[in-house]
Amino acid sequence: MTMNQTSERPKSLTLHGVSKSFGSHEVLKTIDLDIKPGEILAITGSSGAGKSTLARLISGLESCDAGTIRLGQQEVQTLTPQARGVAHMFESYALYPNRTVFENIASPLLSPTQKGKFTLHEIHHRIEEVLQLTEIHALKGRLPSQLSGGQKQRVALCRTLVQDPQLYILDEPIGHLDAKLKHKLRGEIKRRLRLSAQPTLWLTPDAIEAMSIATQVAVLINGRIAQKASPSEIFLSPANVEVAKLVGDPTMNIMPLPNGDLIGFRPHHVLLNPIQHLPTLVVEAHVYTIEPFGKYTLITASLNATQRHPSGSEDRDLQLIISCKIPGQMTELPHLSVGQPITFHVLHQHLLNFHPQTGVLLQ
Repeated sequence: MTMNQTSERPKSLTLHGVSKSFGSHEVLKTIDLDIKPGEILAITGSSGAGKSTLARLISGLESCDAGTIRLGQQEVQTLTPQARGVAHMFESYALYPNRTVFENIASPLLSPTQKGKFTLHEIHHRIEEVLQLTEIHALKGRLPSQLSGGQKQRVALCRTLVQDPQLYILDEPIGHLDAKLKHKLRGEIKRRLRLSAQPTLWLTPDAIEAMSIATQVAVLINGRIAQKASPSEIFLSPANVEVAKLVGDPTMNIMPLPNGDLIGFRPHHVLLNPIQHLPTLVVEAHVYTIEPFGKYTLITASLNATQRHPSGSEDRDLQLIISCKIPGQMTELPHLSVGQPITFHVLHQHLLNFHPQTGVLLQ
């Protein structure tokens, strides 16, 4: 019995102490992760953080320098990629140029390792289902050279979702799609993956996408897991300044105070008017840009601040940009123009304190 037969119970994916270097460059540093059956773990981080390398280690396309990777109770480092039962969608799509859309999607179901697993009727049914899901049914007879980038991405996504693996790995699966289709597919794919019972690893540089799709989010920064938590915890209590600056649209405002403390606050917590009898942080600034988005207006403002040196000397003058997400359209707001002085207020209950030197969140 092979690892990817449907008769087997879904297995957890566990990584312990996984590290990887290329030459002198240490890409991944002591990664510990656990993904349970039916769980979607999104790994987010900027380009070069090590997301794709981590995926290739799990699927067997690269080997670890240290650490263990388990599916269930079995260590998989010595297994070939084909024997691991991983459905891996690559960021590069990796489509067969001489095969049609239909043939590309069918290819993993017709591979030698899947021989006898699906009838021809089941194969056609599974392919038709994912073609309809991704809205490319009309393209099934085309070659990859006849497709746009977004269409190629959907073919690669279909080729992954059509499988019945032990583990799904989706590397930036919807990054090149238009906003409307991205929104639709995000919900549909999430529902499908949660029903499948297999663990899923979803890789994306978009932290908002990660939080919307995942049951757990891991933030990868410089080859290390900076925080792994629920989407709400990542958003409300980022482990450090680096995590805070990755998460949100716009991301959290971070600014030093005159006394040397370091605080953060979300753009939607900024008020134009104080609330009587409640303590607030008062920020004096000048309007930098104004962007109306209909239900809210995004105002960025510039201000001067001083960052104190830990020893009390060598203070640095900073030019900060603060983002403010104000409900309502410009017609509902006081008259504002670029360069105009503006005063913001943030309730003390919405302020987060970070260590001024390490950037770690202070509880």
